[in-house]
Amino acid sequence: DALVPMSGVHGAVHHRSTPLVCMARPRQYAKIARVIESPKPSPELKKKQNAIGAFVGVAYFAQFAIIPYAMLARLGLVKAPPLNTFTDITNAAMDQAIAGGELQPLVATAWAQAFWVELFKEYYSSGQADDFVATWCAAAEHAAYCSAAGV
Repeated sequence: DALVPMSGVHGAVHHRSTPLVCMARPRQYAKIARVIESPKPSPELKKKQNAIGAFVGVAYFAQFAIIPYAMLARLGLVKAPPLNTFTDITNAAMDQAIAGGELQPLVATAWAQAFWVELFKEYYSSGQADDFVATWCAAAEHAAYCSAAGV
């Protein structure tokens, strides 16, 4: 079981008893295939893996749900909320929370997404009022966010 030089590669060696798949005889290939083959997962494990995969898929693709919604709004099929204004307010709130030490930068994006969703919830619970932003910004606790966002 000595190490021997590989032809064509300077300084490289390989173990003599390690068969290469491309050079293996059928009997040796069967041994390699048995080593490589993994056991079948149990139905319980497969169900758990499918649930995790579905959750990850939904979480990933949910980020893109705003795109078809904006398209429908441009076609006049739905009344879109003021997306850019909500984003500006959210970014201003996030920046102020980080600057004030209330929020760690590592979790700022997740916090901002939750803030943005809450704005949408409030917008739709108000009946999609045209003066929602003005009313929301008039509240004392929101005024600093709105002024920083230029609203």
